Amino acid sequence: MKIKITLFCLLISSITFSQFPGERTKEPQTGPDKNIYKIKDVIQLGNALSGETFRNVFAYKHKSVFDNIDDALALDVVPSYEVFEDKDNNMMIKGQYIIPVSKEYNGFKGKIKYFKRVKSENNYYTFAILKIPNSQIRLAVPLQSAILTGEMISKDKNFIAKEIEENEILDKIDIKSFSNDYDLKLLSCKGDKNTQQVRIEFLIKHKKVHQKVCFEGKKYITSDETSAFDFNGNEYKANESIVGSKKSSYVTCNKIPTNVPLKASVNFIKILPTVEKLSFVTIKVEYRDFDGTYKNNKGNIEIQNLDIDWEN
Repeated sequence: MKIKITLFCLLISSITFSQFPGERTKEPQTGPDKNIYKIKDVIQLGNALSGETFRNVFAYKHKSVFDNIDDALALDVVPSYEVFEDKDNNMMIKGQYIIPVSKEYNGFKGKIKYFKRVKSENNYYTFAILKIPNSQIRLAVPLQSAILTGEMISKDKNFIAKEIEENEILDKIDIKSFSNDYDLKLLSCKGDKNTQQVRIEFLIKHKKVHQKVCFEGKKYITSDETSAFDFNGNEYKANESIVGSKKSSYVTCNKIPTNVPLKASVNFIKILPTVEKLSFVTIKVEYRDFDGTYKNNKGNIEIQNLDIDWEN
């Protein structure tokens, strides 16, 4: 009997809370905004940065000790997890039963039940665990990256998240769409120091019938309409364009359905990391009804005073 009880206790200890990794703690935690967060504090989520899902907030189904025992005995598996930071320094976690939270939780308010400290290589990350009322679903919110990106709202009303600050800057940039029938939003202008390239990304939307839209990447011999310029008078060429899932070194075309936003981008090359800002960018775009005539309309995206966000 002693042996059976010992084995039962070991089984419980090895799988209790196995649905989310890390060390459980109720100690108060300090966020990157210098505020103290404690058990039973009510925190609020911001908006999902990826549009449909949060980048930094994760959901999982809470299970009792006995649920975990049943699963372990039936499946004979131990869930594995991977914790890491992506290229934008967002805290990421991959594992069995864990999924990103959908945009339905924009603005959600929840009470902190406890914290989980998760180790990734030599770093520790603290997750605030929230309970969804009348549900077994739990939310795991990494304090550091969620607060810094605005996916969790800081206690400090004067704290401005990095992502929100960058979006405010982008909103102030002078940008002209290639047509009055298309809404154009600048998403980012990011440079890679290692490859000395700068990628400018947009979000395109329209209310017309389905449209075919083409972005020019690398210049044709007879074309000089897609270019970027800095304040020292240097001109830069593009080597790639992307529209949705389509990509080409020259012209990239794709269908943009009615009222469906689609991402598009152009990549410029041979730009030194010392270039902090582009004075002017012009990108050639052709467009027409997707099921209509084969004659394309032409226009140019024009942007002035565009800051480069260098990475690496």
